[in-house]
Amino acid sequence: NIVKKFISLIDGDNKVVIADKLLDKNVAMVFKDDELMASANAFFENNLNISETSRNTFMHRNTLIYRIEKIEKLCGLNIRLLNDAVAFMLLQALFSNTKNVR
Repeated sequence: NIVKKFISLIDGDNKVVIADKLLDKNVAMVFKDDELMASANAFFENNLNISETSRNTFMHRNTLIYRIEKIEKLCGLNIRLLNDAVAFMLLQALFSNTKNVR
């Protein structure tokens, strides 16, 4: 996907510097939580549509909303909003590309 390609264009040392500035422990905690990430990724795959995501993942709508709000509480990004969703995806790709280096 384009986000991963974008992150791959940044050289290794700069990636680590950027990651150190942007990825605090709360953000990293979200990316290490399989349940939150599965919910977020499903939400993105369903075009930020809560009803579709709930239906396609067989997850109760309130459970999904709770997880989205938990992500917002931990990292300050409301992934229901496009700009925050894009920022979250960029941070996720950055985290994935640097987790073995940092």
